[in-house]
Amino acid sequence: MPKINFHVILKFIGILLCMESIFMLVPFVVALIYGEGDAPAFIKSASITAIVGGILFYIFRNSVTT
Repeated sequence: MPKINFHVILKFIGILLCMESIFMLVPFVVALIYGEGDAPAFIKSASITAIVGGILFYIFRNSVTT
C-alpha cells in the first residue's frame, strides 16, 4: 500500500486556494460595476483565501512527489 504524501497534498491545496481567490475577484468587479454593497465581502473572502493558500504553498513549497 503506497504511503500518502501529505506535504504534496497540502501544497496542492494551497495552489488551489490561490487560484480560487483569483476567481473570487470576478464577482468583486461585477459588484463594483453594478454598485452593489457586496464588494467588501468579496474582497475580504478573496484576501483570506489567498493568504491561507499562500501560507500553505510557502510552507510546503519544497515538497516533491517520489
